[in-house]
Amino acid sequence: MKKTVILVLITAQLIAIANSEVFFGGKFIVYYNEDYYSYEWLKEYVTNLRALHGLETEERYVLDLKRAIDRASAETGLDPLLIVSVITIETEFRNVIGMAGELGLMQIKPETAEFVARVYNLPEPQSGWKVLFWDYELNILYGSYYLKYLLNRYKELPKALEYYNGGRWRNEYAKKILELYEELKSGS
Repeated sequence: MKKTVILVLITAQLIAIANSEVFFGGKFIVYYNEDYYSYEWLKEYVTNLRALHGLETEERYVLDLKRAIDRASAETGLDPLLIVSVITIETEFRNVIGMAGELGLMQIKPETAEFVARVYNLPEPQSGWKVLFWDYELNILYGSYYLKYLLNRYKELPKALEYYNGGRWRNEYAKKILELYEELKSGS
């Protein structure tokens, strides 16, 4: 049986979703479809994407990845499927360095992460911001907080996604993420 919960969150208070380890908060519409965002679904999705690049995916990696996405979702109020969509378009779950110095799965620059840390009073990593390259939990958390910041600032998801990318092709980038996000939400 499919369980779908759609919440319009009016306050910043955290709300627990029954039968789930995920909590959501914030002022945006949050969508969560348990059938399409399970550990098994994420394992198959990530494994298939990484296999396209000749990368193997260990079960422990997917478990840690799901926990990182769930934590980022809980702290920022972003739908985990939105976070998955951003990671997919950015890196297809590969740990890479971008041409402009963006790091890791969510392609966040160290100076952007530092800005996010100041805005949200988050701790700076003791070993420096380069840790965003190999610490995917921190990368996903700070990348999600940056997207939350942009949502708060621009009030529209397409505009926030455009500014998350900031490049010359930002309109196409935002469109790709939104299309994938809708596809993942529908279970296609």
